[in-house]
Amino acid sequence: MTIFSLAMTSMLALLSGLVHANDIVPRVGVGGIVLAQPNALRLVGEKLTLSVTRVATRYVFQNNGAAPVVAAMAFPMPTFPWNPEQTAEYWNVGPVKSLSITANGQPVLLNIEKKALLRGRDITHQLRLAKLSDDQIFRSFGDARTTLGVELPSEQVGSLQRLGALSDMLPQWSVYEHAEWRQTVPATRQNIIELAYQPFRGFAYNYIAMDDSLDSERIPVSSVGTTDEACLDEGGRQAVSSRIRGLLRQGAKEVFVQLQDIEYLTGAKSQAQAQAQAQAQAPVADFVLDIVKQTPEQIVSLCFPGQPVHIDDKTLRFTRRNFVIPERIVVNFYSFRADR
Repeated sequence: MTIFSLAMTSMLALLSGLVHANDIVPRVGVGGIVLAQPNALRLVGEKLTLSVTRVATRYVFQNNGAAPVVAAMAFPMPTFPWNPEQTAEYWNVGPVKSLSITANGQPVLLNIEKKALLRGRDITHQLRLAKLSDDQIFRSFGDARTTLGVELPSEQVGSLQRLGALSDMLPQWSVYEHAEWRQTVPATRQNIIELAYQPFRGFAYNYIAMDDSLDSERIPVSSVGTTDEACLDEGGRQAVSSRIRGLLRQGAKEVFVQLQDIEYLTGAKSQAQAQAQAQAQAPVADFVLDIVKQTPEQIVSLCFPGQPVHIDDKTLRFTRRNFVIPERIVVNFYSFRADR
């Protein structure tokens, strides 16, 4: 059994390790492109590259029909609330960063829909009536920069409070964003769509000292809680444990074990779930998954079938034919620091 197996051996024991972690920042899953009409085009090829700093996907869509297809394509983004630390690097709230979408090498003209949601209700118009700017609605949450909340004129504060958009001066709404565009694919032709963005990676860590018992509960497994389905099977646990023991044998007084995890969602869990279900479950003729480590020393663990090929000292590649892509791919990246 390897760390790349689909088996979930020893998972229940390992998930309890989060209670020992000194700090946790939960990851946020983001996905890829969704077709509004999944039957109009066929996804024949996909290359997905995952690292803790960048997600990149290269899609090959085939039009086998006798006429051009104008396809509605979308990139749903996670909804985010206000947070007093939203500008800090270690909080996973805010818009998707470094978003880039191209079609056949040319940037696409995106229509980005934005809404302010209060318990699922669209209050964008009411916030504009309260004379909030688009930046205050969708980015600064009424310029609330600290736990003191908004610092707005009393008239605006009153309007927001009557709306229920403030509680003790703190913003209560969330921001929903959805990018879409239309893509023409000529008859019997292929289109290459490329998507890239910065993932919302999770973070968890633990210290293990020389006199600590090194059991499975000391290894962080997931940044989102004990019910997560992140994969660290027996082979992965042994690889991480072996690295820790090796550093301790070399004289380290304690070892800092850091987990960074990222989650990639397919269209089956996006905003267009119903329309994308057929696309997500249809097999892709050629699928390539590259996992890129930050350093050669990192240990990678993920639930994915098959064995990877080492492209270089940082890149692992899975290649699958006629493959049904999972609804989610979670990758754990483990780094280590020895304190002497």
